[in-house]
Amino acid sequence: MPRDRVVEVPRADLDDHPAVAAWQRLAQPARRPRSVFVLKPEKKRSAVYRLEGAGPSGSAVIAKRGRAARLATELLIYREVLPHVSAPTLRCYGSIEDQQPGFGWLFLEDAGDGRFSSGNAEHRVLGGRWLALLHTSIPCRPAWQANLPSRHVEYYRAIVGLARDAITRSLPNRVFTTADVRMLEAILFACDRLEHVWSTVEEICGALPSTLVHGDFGSKNVRVRTGPDGPQLLPLDWDSAGWGVAATDLSQTDVTTYWSVARARWPELEPDALACLATVGRMFLALESITGEADALAGDWVDNVMRKMRAYESEVSGALKAAGWASR
Repeated sequence: MPRDRVVEVPRADLDDHPAVAAWQRLAQPARRPRSVFVLKPEKKRSAVYRLEGAGPSGSAVIAKRGRAARLATELLIYREVLPHVSAPTLRCYGSIEDQQPGFGWLFLEDAGDGRFSSGNAEHRVLGGRWLALLHTSIPCRPAWQANLPSRHVEYYRAIVGLARDAITRSLPNRVFTTADVRMLEAILFACDRLEHVWSTVEEICGALPSTLVHGDFGSKNVRVRTGPDGPQLLPLDWDSAGWGVAATDLSQTDVTTYWSVARARWPELEPDALACLATVGRMFLALESITGEADALAGDWVDNVMRKMRAYESEVSGALKAAGWASR
C-alpha cells in the first residue's frame, strides 16, 4: 500500500500496540519501532502493520495478524519452500501466537511500495521469470502437498459452480438494472461454456506438473523493488496459496519468458500449451473472485460490487473468446 494512503499510529500508543508487543516477544532483544503504520485496517480476522525501524539495520518489518491456520500455510512456504528458489524472496523473521486463541502473528521483511501491474510488459516479464524459477527450483515433496490446500483442477471445477450459484441466487435482487442482469447472465453463460468443454480444460491443465500456486498473484500481493542487478519481483501474502495447477498465476505474466526459463528443466514444454493454460487461468481467477461477492450481490447497495463484476465479466468473456469457446 502506498505510504500516502496508510494511517500512522500515534507515537504515545506504540508501547501498547499489539503488533509491537508481539514483535518484542518474538525478537528478544527487539528494536523498538520509531513508528507504526496501519497497512490493512484492523478487523476481527486480520490486520497488517509496518513497523518502521524495527528490523535489521533499522529496516522496516511487516507484522501480519491472522488466523493461525492460514499463517501456518504462509510460514511453511517462507520457511521450507522458498529457500529452494533461485530468485529473490522475502525474509521471514518468524511467527508467534497472539493473545487471542486461534490467531497469530507473522513477521516479514518489508518489500516496499512498488506494485506489480499485469498491464506493464516489463512486470509481466519479471513475473514469468520469477514463477519459472519457482516452479523449476522447488522439489516435489509429499509433505508439502499434504499440508498445502489443493489447487488441482477439481478445485477450479468447484469454483465454477460456486460462482454460478452466487450469481443465480442474486438475480432476483430488484436493485439490478436491465444492463446489470444482462451482464450477470453473460457470466452464467461463460460458466456453462467452461463446464461444457471441461474435458479440454483438464487436458490444458496438464501442461505443467502440479506445483506451488500463489493463488492471488497481482498488484495487491506482488511488489517490484529495484536491487543491485535491476528490478526484482517479490511476491507476498501466500495465504491463498496451495498445490496444484498454476493457471491463475501464469495468467498475470509473460508466458514466453516463463517458457524460455522453464524449458531447461521441462524440454517437452510447448509455448502454445502454456498460452492456453494462462487463458484458462484468466477465467479461473475472475470466477474465484466472484465467489467472494455473494453477500454484496444480494445487498441493497450494489454499485461497488457491480463495478467489480463488470471487470470480471470482461475478463472471463475475453478469455472465453481467446480460447475459441465463446460460440453457443
